[in-house]
Amino acid sequence: MKFFLFTFFLPLLVASICGCSTPLRTIPQRPAPLENEGDSVAIIHEIIDSQSCRNIAYHQVPGLPFLRLNRFWQSQTNHPLSAETLALLLKVAREFDSKSVAGEISCLDSTSKSQLADRLSLNNSSTASILEQYEAGARILLRHHLTDPSQLLEALRDAKVPDNYSTTYRVLGLYPLIAPVFTLAVVDAYEERESWLQRPESELLNDGDWRLYSLMDDAPLSMAQAGELIRQTSSNPLGVPLPDEHQAQLLAATYAPTLIQQEETGADLWGRVDHNGNAPHIVTEEPTFYYYLDHGLRAGQPFLRINYVNWYPERTGEKTPWFEHGAFDGLTIGVSIDDSGQPFLLQVMNNCGCYLQYFPAVDSGLESRDVPWAPDPLLAQTLPKWDERHKPTIAINAGWHQVERLLKREPELERTGTYRLLPYKLLEQIPLSGGQSISLFDSQGVLPGSERIERFFFFPMGIPSVGSMKQRGHQPITLVGRAHYDDADWLDYPFSVKPRH
Repeated sequence: MKFFLFTFFLPLLVASICGCSTPLRTIPQRPAPLENEGDSVAIIHEIIDSQSCRNIAYHQVPGLPFLRLNRFWQSQTNHPLSAETLALLLKVAREFDSKSVAGEISCLDSTSKSQLADRLSLNNSSTASILEQYEAGARILLRHHLTDPSQLLEALRDAKVPDNYSTTYRVLGLYPLIAPVFTLAVVDAYEERESWLQRPESELLNDGDWRLYSLMDDAPLSMAQAGELIRQTSSNPLGVPLPDEHQAQLLAATYAPTLIQQEETGADLWGRVDHNGNAPHIVTEEPTFYYYLDHGLRAGQPFLRINYVNWYPERTGEKTPWFEHGAFDGLTIGVSIDDSGQPFLLQVMNNCGCYLQYFPAVDSGLESRDVPWAPDPLLAQTLPKWDERHKPTIAINAGWHQVERLLKREPELERTGTYRLLPYKLLEQIPLSGGQSISLFDSQGVLPGSERIERFFFFPMGIPSVGSMKQRGHQPITLVGRAHYDDADWLDYPFSVKPRH
């Protein structure tokens, strides 16, 4: 009886939930319709791959190319699922795919779009027309697979998101013998950072020229209002906070970081990413953070994290190890928030996944733990008080772009600036002329041109293109062991989680 109800109601739930992710519009008349409109999905993906326009921020479900997952959502398939929870999973997986394929189609040149229009029997080759045909085909395929929900669920559970470590690299590099050496080197680097974080604020601010950066607009929500929004958007079968695009923008603006940047050269100015079709460049006259939301699990319960990403034209400077010098650099700042709207953890790392640091709130209930056979995570300072009147300030050094320490409040500096927020997806769909777009990242999730010399002698640790700037979803965070910034259980890597006071 339970399976009958599951099978009967699931298509109705999916129709009501998944249908809202893409408007149901009438497909225009075509001169020669495809024999099976579901074939349009395979045809479009074939052209996308042939033109290296694939966006791998999300993982395509094998055998179900109209669905995509990330590590968090793939982890949710391991729970016993009702019709309602499976419908929610399918809704999210379709939204990930719809957003990704829109950018992939806009990445295609006019010749490829014309070829697609001919093969799909479309009246025109616009991105909108091709995307509409894709969505129609995706709906047909989803309805087909809903005739066997158990097989659909099995496919979702088997869709393991590949990790970003290479076993081949580790075997060839004699990883078991080399790993202890790298562990000692990482421990030494962490001790250096711990010494930075202990410096008095006055000594820090007297060392070089600093500029204060803050969001150009006031916070639109109080923390209480943000907490209410998070609770409201968690009203779904899995209890996952799911703000829409407007709500995500409000939350990102509410918790937008304040930082002070030590400036020595133009490499310490950060800004908006632009692209001329051949190579990206940083428009440093327009300081910009790109934001996206993701999730983690705390004692099995989902919570929200807001991520802020910026970009510098270069990593350089006397303090920076010579093998890390190179074009492009950037920071990812993660703010984890509980359902009361209170930040309980701040994270900062370089966009290569390097030098990840954790700053837990005093009352967070997070206690550092030892990681066997690997360097312990870097927790050198607690998160200062954070409320409407007090927001911690992150001090970033010149050249290397590392966190020197957290300040309890904004310092008074003569040199100040403001920045704006933009959605992270604009990095994956940078507009070009003629309605085309291009991603900052290649089809391996790497920023071309950001390669570092270190990849030639760090390869035994198993990370391809180690040191290069990486796309979200492809940022390994440890040289010893295996862990990613976006693992569903990433909070369990550095912490033993205790109840909050």
